[in-house]
Amino acid sequence: MLAAGIAVSCVTFVVAAAGDVHGVLGDTDPGRVASWLFGLVRFTAEAGAVVAVGALAFVVFVVPAGTGRGLAADACAAVRVAAGAATAWAVASVVAVPLAAGRGGPGAGAAVVGLVTAGIGPNELATAAIRIAARLGRLNEAAMLARTTAVPDTRAVHHRARHYLAAAHALAVRGDGGDAVFALLEVEAAGPEDIRYAWLAQRTLQQLVRRGNRLIRTDLDRLATLAGLACISPPVPGS
Repeated sequence: MLAAGIAVSCVTFVVAAAGDVHGVLGDTDPGRVASWLFGLVRFTAEAGAVVAVGALAFVVFVVPAGTGRGLAADACAAVRVAAGAATAWAVASVVAVPLAAGRGGPGAGAAVVGLVTAGIGPNELATAAIRIAARLGRLNEAAMLARTTAVPDTRAVHHRARHYLAAAHALAVRGDGGDAVFALLEVEAAGPEDIRYAWLAQRTLQQLVRRGNRLIRTDLDRLATLAGLACISPPVPGS
């Protein structure tokens, strides 16, 4: 209940502070109430999508396979969570149709399509799996996923940056400095601002800097400078 109250408060604040944003997008202003309802429905749909996909990724990539034909207890619990979240996702997407129609304009249909798909695909599942495995301490599994999955250049910048940040962090925690720096270079290629402002990039770079691997020192120093870190990798004996 507390989380729901915070969510409603955040949506209310954003709608009130944003004012009329529909004219810029070519839509008609449906009024504050309709905007608030659509914002709340959109938040519900996207939150349901994230929870549903995360729970299913937990089942597929994290929970050990059962010995029989049935699912393990942890898998069953995660599937129930995914089912509830998917129901909320579907209901919110359906409710969004009349609200989007009331907005009118060329952006209305795209808004509903975005809620239904939520930008979710195999790459997002892989990103979630890397994060979950790393959080549970299954570093070998996280590293394997990080090395064997890639995001096409056609994907949105924030999807690519998020995936490679998760990969870099998992590889850095495992001690694979070279692969971690390579993943950070992919983040830089997708969007240099993620190196400077994303907390996970900062944390990963700090871990790599403390280890001082001379084989990756040149790239690491450049990335650390881009991130605005005062602490650049120390000299390595014999370098």
